Amino acid sequence: MEGCAEFSRRIDPDEGYRIYRVDGPHLEAALRDAETVLGSDDPRVSRLLNGVAAALRSLGELARAKELLELALESDLRNLGEEHPTVATLRFNLAAVARDTGDLMRARELFTRTLAARERSLGADHPATSFTRASLAGMLYRLGETGPARAETERALWAVADQSEGSRFRTRVERAAARVLREP
Repeated sequence: MEGCAEFSRRIDPDEGYRIYRVDGPHLEAALRDAETVLGSDDPRVSRLLNGVAAALRSLGELARAKELLELALESDLRNLGEEHPTVATLRFNLAAVARDTGDLMRARELFTRTLAARERSLGADHPATSFTRASLAGMLYRLGETGPARAETERALWAVADQSEGSRFRTRVERAAARVLREP
């Protein structure tokens, strides 16, 4: 159980399907027994839920990914509190799934709450905050709020401008910004 929880940290939404195709049965068994073995207040339970959700998202199983992320968020809110960084990460992941399923208003609300939490904990110009800001900007753009979307995008770009070219967050922010700043 502990091994599966730790292993799930390495699952990402882009390549998670590879892990799930090989280790899915073990991960599913761990999900079934996690609360019983580890206890409902153990943060490894939500870590496992989040990791498997990432794998399922990469497989396109968005409804199940959403279900697991909702459980993980509920657990971490109960056990860690609103201001814990893990809660912001789970909200961000849930926002991405909501966006992918077309629930744009829910995605907007979750990205907005994530941005506020990251500004409080990391600062307004931290790279992770900037990526969240760029993600929210993309959502605003899709909802037709082009003025606020452009303003948030420009702020995100400014915040990562000092990072080296090709750095993870700068690349992600620039990619998100390109979708918002392109001419209609």
